[in-house]
Amino acid sequence: MDDVQEAVELLEEQNDVTSVRIKNDMPKLVDATREDLISDIQETIEQAVEENSMEPLLGLTSMQEAIVGKPMMSPFHASVAQPKPSTSADASPQPASPSNTADRGGLMADISRKFRFVEEEKKTVEEAAVSASLYMNPATEKIAPHVKITWEPEVAETLLHLEKCSNKNRPFMVGLVGIPGSGKSTSADILAAVLGNERAIVMPMDGFHVPLADLAEFPNPSDAIYRRGAPDTFNPDALHKDLTRIAYGDESSVTIPGFDHAEGDPIPDQHTFDRDQHRIVICEGLYLLHDDHGWDKIKSFFDWTIYIDADVDTCIERLKIRNKCIPGYTPEEIEIRCDEVDRVNAETSRDGAYKYASQIVKSGASN
Repeated sequence: MDDVQEAVELLEEQNDVTSVRIKNDMPKLVDATREDLISDIQETIEQAVEENSMEPLLGLTSMQEAIVGKPMMSPFHASVAQPKPSTSADASPQPASPSNTADRGGLMADISRKFRFVEEEKKTVEEAAVSASLYMNPATEKIAPHVKITWEPEVAETLLHLEKCSNKNRPFMVGLVGIPGSGKSTSADILAAVLGNERAIVMPMDGFHVPLADLAEFPNPSDAIYRRGAPDTFNPDALHKDLTRIAYGDESSVTIPGFDHAEGDPIPDQHTFDRDQHRIVICEGLYLLHDDHGWDKIKSFFDWTIYIDADVDTCIERLKIRNKCIPGYTPEEIEIRCDEVDRVNAETSRDGAYKYASQIVKSGASN
C-alpha cells in the first residue's frame, strides 16, 4: 500500500505533470496515459489482495468506469476477486480486520483524489485543444490577443439545447451584450464558430449608428458627435425593423449594415441572414438590454440573452488604445473622451444587462 499512497501524494504535489507512473521498478515521474496510471494502481492493489488477503476493492470498478468509460478487468471481475468458499461446513465468513478496512477506506479516498486530479488535467488539455482548433478556424481570425476562450463552448452547448426545443418556424434569437472592450465581438465570433458557421450567424448592432451626416442635423451636433456611441446616437427603430424581418418575416435572406470604425460610419449590406441556413442568430451590441431611449422594445426579440461582465476600468484603459483610430481626435483627446463618454456608455449598458440578462458570464479578456 505504501507505493500507492506515495504515488498519490507525489501526484498531488506535482501540479505541472500530467500523470505519474507508480511501479516500483520505474522512475516516479514519466509521461504516462491515464490508462497506464489506472493499470499500475490496479496491479498494486492486486498484489495487496494476494499478499495480505484483503477483500477486493470492488468500489474501484465503478470509479474507473466513470472515469474512462469502460469497466476494469481482471481480479475484480475474475475468480480472484470472489471470496473463497469455506471448506468447513460450520465455518462462517470472516469479516475484514479493522486495520484492513481502514486501509481500504483510506486508499480509496486517496485514489479518488488522484483520479479527480487527473480528470482536471484532462479537462484542461481538452479545453486547450478546443481553443487551438478555434484559433485555427478562419471564422475566428479576428480573435484579439487579450481574449481567452473561456465560457463560450459551454454556453454554445446550452444554446444548442435551447434551439432544439424552440419554435422551428423562426430562428433562435440570442442577444449578446457587453461593454466596450469586454471582448463581446470576439466572443460572438467564437460562439458562432463553436455552434458552426453553417447554422449560426453574428449580426452586430454597430451598423445602426446614426451616420455622421445625420448627427450634424441634431440640435447640438457637436455634442452629439462627441458623445457618439451613447444610446441616443443609434437608430433603434431601424434595428427593430430589421430584427422583425429576421425573427418573424418570410424573406429568404435579410441584409443589415455593418460599421467601419476607421471610416466612422455604417456600411450598408454588410451582414446577410439566410433563413434556410441560419438557425441561430447572435445579435451583439451595447444596448440590446437597455430600457430607455427607444431601446426598451428590442429585448423582446431574444429567446436568450447573455451579458459579458467585465471590469469597467480595465476596459476603458483598453479603449484608450483601440479608439486612437477614430478620426478627428488627438491621442490625448481620445483618452479624455474614453473617460467622459465611453465610461458612461459602459455603465449604462451594464446596468440594463444586470436587470434583464438571462445569463451573466465573466469576460475572457485579460488585463
